[in-house]
Amino acid sequence: MKKFFALCCSAIFIVSTAVNVYAKDLVIGERFFITQINAVYQNPKSYLGSTISYEGIFDQYDSYDGSEPHSLVFRYGPGCCGPDALAGFEVVWDKPYPKKDAWVRAEGVLEEYTIDRVKFLRLRLISLVVLEKRGKEVLTR
Repeated sequence: MKKFFALCCSAIFIVSTAVNVYAKDLVIGERFFITQINAVYQNPKSYLGSTISYEGIFDQYDSYDGSEPHSLVFRYGPGCCGPDALAGFEVVWDKPYPKKDAWVRAEGVLEEYTIDRVKFLRLRLISLVVLEKRGKEVLTR
């Protein structure tokens, strides 16, 4: 009986590890915002294809080659000289973007793309909603 139980447990373990158990929805809240964002960047293969939802500041910046601007939703975190680090994701979609500095709720599917053999992460948006009530812009964890 013990051998049968051990065999069943082994089979369950093998089957469960063959499936990407991390590919699930991730709602990132304020309490561990930076921690959860960092977890995605540190282990991207576990999150690719996952739907991620979070709130933050919308902004755009110029690309290195002067082509279309890049868009992102982020919050500030601790950096070298105060709260000057950004935590969040680049976002893309085919609808109009809000004004810079708008507080938004972003929801999208995490994907990877490459520029000059360098891999980057971004969210392909499902929705981007401008919110009136702002959350905490500066977080520590």
